[in-house]
This record gives sequence, C-alpha cells and structure tokens, in this order.
Amino acid sequence: MTRQQLLVFFLLCLMQWNASISQAQGDSVRYHLHWQTELPHIAVFGSVGLGGYAASKLNQPQGFDAVYLQTLSSASVSSFDRPATKWLSATADRASDFTSIGSTLLPLLVAITATTPSQKVGVAIISSEALLVTYGLTQIAKYSVQRARPYVYNAQAEISERINSEARLSFFSGHTSHAAASCFVAATIITDLRPELRTGIRTLVWTTAATLPAATGYLRMRAGKHFASDVITGYAVGALCGWGVPKLHLHNGKHAWRVQANPSSIGLVWNH
Repeated sequence: MTRQQLLVFFLLCLMQWNASISQAQGDSVRYHLHWQTELPHIAVFGSVGLGGYAASKLNQPQGFDAVYLQTLSSASVSSFDRPATKWLSATADRASDFTSIGSTLLPLLVAITATTPSQKVGVAIISSEALLVTYGLTQIAKYSVQRARPYVYNAQAEISERINSEARLSFFSGHTSHAAASCFVAATIITDLRPELRTGIRTLVWTTAATLPAATGYLRMRAGKHFASDVITGYAVGALCGWGVPKLHLHNGKHAWRVQANPSSIGLVWNH
C-alpha cells in the first residue's frame, strides 16, 4: 500500500466515523470508539506515521559507488542472512507485491461484512490505525538504518539497481510488516467480534493470518530484496501492531484514556 493510498484510506475512515459516531455509541459492540478516547490514539499513531514520512523525506540514503561494490563480499554477512545474497528472482518480486497488496484488502473485507454500521466504522478506523503505525515504524527503521539489500552483494543483479539509493532500504521488510499488520488486525477483529466462532474456524482464521505474511517474507527473500532478519523483524512489528491496536480499543467498561477539557485547559487523563 502506497503512502497516498494509506492516507486516503485513513481519511475516509475518519470521515465515516465522524458521520456515524452517534449511531456507533448506541450499539453494544466489543470495541469502544469515542472522540475523547480516540483522539489520543490518533495523535500517537498519526505522529508515528508522520515521523515515518518525514524520515523518508529528510534522511534520503546515498546510492553505492560502483567501485565500492567491487569490495563487497557476502562473507561479511552473517551466516543466518547470507543465503539471501545468492537469490534473485523477478517472479518472486512480483508475487510478493500481489501477496502484500492482497493482504491489505482483508481488513476492508472484514469491514464490509461487519454486521452493524458501527462495527463497519470501527473496523475501518482500527485497521487504518494499525496500518498507519506499521507504516511509520517501517519507514523510520528503513531510513535510519539504511542497510544494504541482499542483491547489492549479488554480481548477477543489474548494476543500476545495486547503486540505486533504494538498495539501502533493506531493514526491515515493508512488504512483510504491512502484510502481517493487515492479516493480524483482520484476524484479531474477527475473533473479537465473533467470540462464538468454533475452534476450527478460529484456527483457520489465525493460520491464514500467520501464513500469508510469512509467504510474503519468503518471496521477498527469494527476490533478493531482504535478508531473513529483515523479514522476521517486519513480521514481528506488523503482527504486534495488527494485534495490539484492536486490543487498545476493547471496551472493558471502566478503564480508558480520554481527553478532558474545561474553559481553562485541555489534557489527557486516565479514567479508572
């Protein structure tokens, strides 16, 4: 999902929420969304997302020098990550695009099939927040670490790709992190909103959620785009965001962050 697509998705969700919040408050759903409790989430996740965007604009990496490439050796890469330096596949690269993009459609599908208007809005907002914070963390890491991609060490790769600034954005895998965030947020919402699901169905949901980003990560490695450590880290970050963001919205009846305002001040308080 591109930055522009993510921004449009997030803004559309906020517009839906603003239009439907009064109706959402009246429904008994497991997720609690109210402007007083949601503003802190939007502020934090939005700041992370903007931080990622700023990092991509302010910390652009320098491309490698062709002479410097001749001094590189895969022997300098850890044995755990080294196999990726010998892999190069345009087919795997294209396939990983499809799996990553396809996974981002899962939260949208969950939102469309939700049973009530408030659930549809809630799913859209929560999914947007999970994807936004995942995007921000991914971009901040990529443009801060600026790790060389595996194909930089592969003499069979095109020299134009090896010296490109994009070649220094290996850590960590954005395709994998976004696929994991999308799949895990969808699976978490499904199992939270449908606690009556049979064990077999729940197992199928979580197996699918775990497998799709894993396949995406493997394809990124076979394409020579990422090391194993890039993929594992991206998977972990995306899965944590996809699982954690919905859990922050679970309605427990009494505990919540909320914005409290009066004529002289405005602040963030913890209701207990």
